[in-house]
Amino acid sequence: MKKIISLIFICSLIFSSICLADIKTLSQSNIWNSTFNDQNNQFIISGNENNAKVSLILTPNQPAYLQIIFPQAGYNFDDNTIVTLSINNYNIKLTKDLSNTNSQICVFQYTFKNNELKAFVHELTSKKEADIELNDRMTSITLNGTSRSISAVLKYIEDNLIASFPEPFHIDNVIPTETPTIPITDHNNTSQPQSVKPDYSQENTNDKSNDNKLLYNIGYLVACILIYKYIIKPIIQYRKRKKQDQYHKDQMIYALTVCKNEIQDQAQKLYIKREQLIYYDDYGTVKNEKWIREIDTFINSRIYPLLLKNDLEMYFTYLKDNIIELINIAANTKQEISPEVREQLAQSTDFYHPSMNPFDYEVFCAKELRKVGWEATATQASGDQGADVIATKNGITLILQCKLYSKPVGNTAVQEINTAKTFYHANYAAVVSNASYTTSARQIASSTKTALLHHDELQTYATSLINN
Repeated sequence: MKKIISLIFICSLIFSSICLADIKTLSQSNIWNSTFNDQNNQFIISGNENNAKVSLILTPNQPAYLQIIFPQAGYNFDDNTIVTLSINNYNIKLTKDLSNTNSQICVFQYTFKNNELKAFVHELTSKKEADIELNDRMTSITLNGTSRSISAVLKYIEDNLIASFPEPFHIDNVIPTETPTIPITDHNNTSQPQSVKPDYSQENTNDKSNDNKLLYNIGYLVACILIYKYIIKPIIQYRKRKKQDQYHKDQMIYALTVCKNEIQDQAQKLYIKREQLIYYDDYGTVKNEKWIREIDTFINSRIYPLLLKNDLEMYFTYLKDNIIELINIAANTKQEISPEVREQLAQSTDFYHPSMNPFDYEVFCAKELRKVGWEATATQASGDQGADVIATKNGITLILQCKLYSKPVGNTAVQEINTAKTFYHANYAAVVSNASYTTSARQIASSTKTALLHHDELQTYATSLINN
């Protein structure tokens, strides 16, 4: 970064020196000074006093004009305002220049005609003071230093043979077209004219000066282009990219914070849902397909609409993995469930929860079968011969024994459901639980063709009986 700053500083010095080379100060005093712009051969003779700046501007092949500038503050100008410059009995009336006037300055201008400039310069250099009348206000400007400024301009014009200015700044720069002759004397004292070639060295010097100016202008243009292309433009693009990167970084942090707050607000529900939807099969493999689908549902229903509402949806793709990780962390963190919520869960038979009682669990299993088209009823009676749920569909009878356990289910449940199968003349029998099964239970179930199911597998199993 320090190297870049140093390079910028050096290039700024070069660029400043190039720009300053266009303007040359010819003369300077307390009030009056004269300058020359090498680019357009323009001279400016100006004085500044009492909030008024008076300038005489000379441009080749154009009429000279006088300009007076006032600050807008403290004055009341309108478009018809006239300013009068008086040097003794010599008066010039200047009108408002609307094209150059703005909210800071008001510009008044007068263009000289024919030989007026010569008379004005005479008055300007021969008097000590000029009066400027603006509406009902009168101010003055000292003329001491005008002679020095004008003399400096005249000398520069003569030294550099700059033409096309009106009197008194005009110079004769015409090269004679005829070859002059001078008399010479021979040995017989007879005078005879002899031609002498004119001296074109001054013309060659002038041509070289013009060539140097052209080369300077080309070099100046090339330097500006190179500085902009290789220094200024890359710096602008770098700063723009850096600003955009910082903006997107801040927005992404804000988007993640919005998601994190929503997940924290829903942490208790996510914890309950995970308990309901994740279980282990007979081989100890985690069955989490429903939980994965539940995460997608939560993201689509809660997270993405929230990002959309805050105009942050463009960052969702980059943050999705972080969002899923935050959801799993919240769902795996044990939550303090209020007694009211726990009671509601225990009384609900539409969804599984460990807080429900055994009979509610039987009702829940019956409802799971009804969702896939079976007529299913929880027996809720003694003498049911081990059948907790009896279900029928298309002439097929399925009986279930439902076990809400905190430990693996043993072989007793398998024996009881097989007795019930014989009693009810059922086609199929199954044990359904939220827990896993012991080895002996699996062995008896295999020999008796009894299905051992997790309640999440119940609907798939019942549907397969009809399809087969």
